[in-house]
Amino acid sequence: MSSVPFKAIGGLEIEGDLKLANLPTGTPAGGGRILSLSPGGIAHYRTHAEMKASTDSGRLDGVLAGDGIQVSSMQSGGAGTDTQTITLGTPDTLTATTTDATTGGSHTHAVTSSNDTSGASAAVILSANSTGGLKVEELDINSGSLKLTDHATAPTVTANKLYANTTSIFWENNDLMVGTGVANQQFVSGIAIAMAIALG
Repeated sequence: MSSVPFKAIGGLEIEGDLKLANLPTGTPAGGGRILSLSPGGIAHYRTHAEMKASTDSGRLDGVLAGDGIQVSSMQSGGAGTDTQTITLGTPDTLTATTTDATTGGSHTHAVTSSNDTSGASAAVILSANSTGGLKVEELDINSGSLKLTDHATAPTVTANKLYANTTSIFWENNDLMVGTGVANQQFVSGIAIAMAIALG
């Protein structure tokens, strides 16, 4: 007895389970169809491409490196086993002039600093200006010494600045202390006069 195809016009509803007694083996062709059931239990079919699109929704197949990020190459394993490593690039060295910026594999931050902390009301990072100048409210040298540039001859002094040459330390136009006995005596005498004036 030859088999006869069964065809239902207008759909077929089965109250019990649907059992397929004979299922072929092998991988379905790329253009084949896959059965799926709707929430109401109605059978539909979808192509492989449609099923893949639904399955891949939200899946991360590859990662491209953005600014400041480094990404390792994708491995060659099978589907579902490929992994990539996302690494934060080593930051560049910060300076007083760096800005908030990113590069291909790194990044920098702006640094807030000042060359004048004399009026600061909170902690401030101190940085020299373009000519090496600094201004602070108070300077405490706990150990070591304060070094002044040694001018070969008496410098042209400026008000409120301290200068030194090989024999003298200058404040404005007057010697504070010198290496010779005569100049030392002048310095000591000047201090004595200043103290006398201060004490009245």
